[in-house]
Amino acid sequence: MTPSWLITALGAVCLFLSVDVAFAARGKAGLRTPASPGHRSRDAACPIACHIAGPNPSNWSLYHNFDQLQFCHHTLFYDFSLYDRVDDPDTLHRLYTCSSSGPDLSSLPRPSAQMASVVESVNLTYSLGWWTEGALAASDIISASKQMRYYLKSQHVATRSAERSTFSFARTGSAAIGVYIGRGLQSEGIASFALKTLADNLRTQNQLR
Repeated sequence: MTPSWLITALGAVCLFLSVDVAFAARGKAGLRTPASPGHRSRDAACPIACHIAGPNPSNWSLYHNFDQLQFCHHTLFYDFSLYDRVDDPDTLHRLYTCSSSGPDLSSLPRPSAQMASVVESVNLTYSLGWWTEGALAASDIISASKQMRYYLKSQHVATRSAERSTFSFARTGSAAIGVYIGRGLQSEGIASFALKTLADNLRTQNQLR
């Protein structure tokens, strides 16, 4: 069952990891129809590609449950209401989803550099938590965090994060990550520092085993 990631801490940045996530739900998808179990090709079973739909979740494929996404082996990005109990298989949900393979998201438009008239320094607190079922899937976490960095650096997210808090969720293989960035914080800076530091530490720990 998908763990409850929805922890709010205003002005802080939180990163959550879940390993060996099992998406067990029932229902059918909306906008774009996923492939049936008899047609499980790598691409046909996936929602619209993120680099085609863009970083705005309103342009992503709409699903009501997780079940038909289980055959997609690309990285998946999710957007849903924080009040939606998405792990309830008996309820229809609104899950906006797109898929990413490799460096697709690196081609998204980046925000143009602008000089701020007033710069305010803010002390940030980074929080890290995880749920583990089985072996730590370091390679999957590193892959998901890398593509999350590309997404957070996009122009749409940078503009939106200046106005409201940002919640982003992604899954690669057996690892799922969730990121919360408080309103007014620079999403591109978070992507360049926090997520990269996480990936570097995971690589180091993996080499020490």
